[in-house]
Amino acid sequence: MIYCKAVMMEVMMLKQRAKLAWLKGAFGDTRRQSHLNLDHLQQFAKHLISEDEAEQLISPVQRHEIKDALFDINEDSAPGPDGFSSGFFKATWTVVGEDVCQAVMEFFNHGRLLKQLNATLITLIPKVQMPIKVGDFRPISCCNVVYKIITKVMVKRMHLVLEKLIDSCQNAFVPGRSISDNILLAQELLSGYNQKKLPPRCTVKGNKRYRIPISLRCKELGIVNLCFADDLLLFCKADLHSVTVLHRILQEFKDLSGLQANAQKSQVLLSKSADQMTQQILHILGFPQGTFPVRYLGVPLITSKLSLADCTPLLLKIDARISGWNQLQLTYAGRTQLIKSILSAIHQYWCSVFILPKGVLKAIEAKLRNFLWRGGTETGGYKVAWEQVCKPITHGGLGIRNIQVMNNALMSKHLWQILIQKQDFIWVAWTTKHKLKHGTLWAAKANEGSWIWKKLLKLRAQLLNGIQYRVGDGMDFKLWLDPWHPDGVLLNRYSHGPLITGLPLDSNLSTVIEGNEWKWPSAFLISMKFCPDFR
Repeated sequence: MIYCKAVMMEVMMLKQRAKLAWLKGAFGDTRRQSHLNLDHLQQFAKHLISEDEAEQLISPVQRHEIKDALFDINEDSAPGPDGFSSGFFKATWTVVGEDVCQAVMEFFNHGRLLKQLNATLITLIPKVQMPIKVGDFRPISCCNVVYKIITKVMVKRMHLVLEKLIDSCQNAFVPGRSISDNILLAQELLSGYNQKKLPPRCTVKGNKRYRIPISLRCKELGIVNLCFADDLLLFCKADLHSVTVLHRILQEFKDLSGLQANAQKSQVLLSKSADQMTQQILHILGFPQGTFPVRYLGVPLITSKLSLADCTPLLLKIDARISGWNQLQLTYAGRTQLIKSILSAIHQYWCSVFILPKGVLKAIEAKLRNFLWRGGTETGGYKVAWEQVCKPITHGGLGIRNIQVMNNALMSKHLWQILIQKQDFIWVAWTTKHKLKHGTLWAAKANEGSWIWKKLLKLRAQLLNGIQYRVGDGMDFKLWLDPWHPDGVLLNRYSHGPLITGLPLDSNLSTVIEGNEWKWPSAFLISMKFCPDFR
């Protein structure tokens, strides 16, 4: 027994030694390669900050920055190894403030930080009643407040330039950007992969960050990839030249960075029109061929309408959460809070990128209802109608959101972003250019485009009920195509209007406004007599 234990310890030591040697070599090679190829890499750096921004990033840290960072930390956050929370430092700032500032500035000015302040307490909180494996625990890192202040000061400074440095194709960690943009755009770019009549296309789903030039109606917008953390999609034409270029760039990236695409986690998605070149493309890239649906950012990407089977992972995730709480003696209030804070967050993510099928909405509603009244998956014993439960607390309900209403509201938000022309959103920019022929959402045909685009357009009537147009000078609205008038879209009601007035279909509303007064062609006024007073 002692011998076996000694052998195991020796093996572990040798493994650690080998790993240490590999890390030293790997980092050494990476630094050398980066130094040797710096001139080569600089030609690809298109996101640069100004000299003033650079000076601001490296300028000495001021006391007011340290104080602001401290007072931004939540007082309820867990304390670090020293046992002091941010609330203590806030309450005693007049006493300890100068010492805290000195410690933080010592780190930024000289790179010195006490080992005790740099210590972190890792706490494992069990997620189930009888935890067995590591996945049954939720890790929480408890850091000292001074450490949090240092990181917060750096984050606040970087926050000023992050949006400028991070490409619009990458929607991670930038305020104002949304992960749903990547999913919606990926769904659009994969539309038609199940049709043979469209040009052959190729998509590589990888787990590293690359930049590949493509030309799939994306060149003008500068879309080269869709990236969030390490979940990456690369698009290119499915011809041998494009695929060869893509492979060469991946190889060059490997040589420069020391990072290599994981063949087990990467796959090639090909459209049906590329069937004849499938084997050649797979041989060049060296990745296996994938099939739809493919998982991207936690949701399935599909080429046809979303089905109940596609939503199975969502339903299973909700079941897994509920099963973990079965053994807990939860009150109605406790179960209500879990539904609001945890279970609703699970399906809310899906609701923000898909219009879920009615069968899926009913299945989720049934799971929430059973958990609320029975504490598990058993049916029956319902005390109050679900419609009443979903009402606001002020109206006698429990404040649980109606899933279908929430789904429609979250998806209508994407239409609203198109309406107000949020061109800094990559999906909005792409949709405006390729889906809106006359530059307005209301003129888009509901029977054209991908399945998700058709579903979105069905929500236009609901969106219109909640908005009101202010004409102003009329430069931002289309005369015939926007619903600025109480009668709605004028073209729908007065289809002969462009012919009578001689005003083109895409005319701006400003063409019939002069000096804050209407200036309609007389023939049109005589025949219609519908213009309201201009306000």
